[in-house]
Amino acid sequence: MKKNARKAIIAGNWKMNKTRPEAKALLEELKPLVADVKSVEVVACVPFTNLETALAATEGTNINRRGELPLREERRVYGRDQCGYARGNGR
Repeated sequence: MKKNARKAIIAGNWKMNKTRPEAKALLEELKPLVADVKSVEVVACVPFTNLETALAATEGTNINRRGELPLREERRVYGRDQCGYARGNGR
């Protein structure tokens, strides 16, 4: 009996270190670099504040998107409360 092999995944995230325009620029730069990749699943794990941008920037590509959830604890990501950061970021 042949075992079902799982496809390898290569994923990256950037926590709360990008604004929406910076996130879009990063994903636009990534697209041609992974366009021909078929042997692994490519995933961008973006903060919830960049999820809408990531969905639009990677539509029709082989880049899958996953969202990162905010932490409830304060001052966990480079001294920022993620929920407070989101409120101040137009959300």
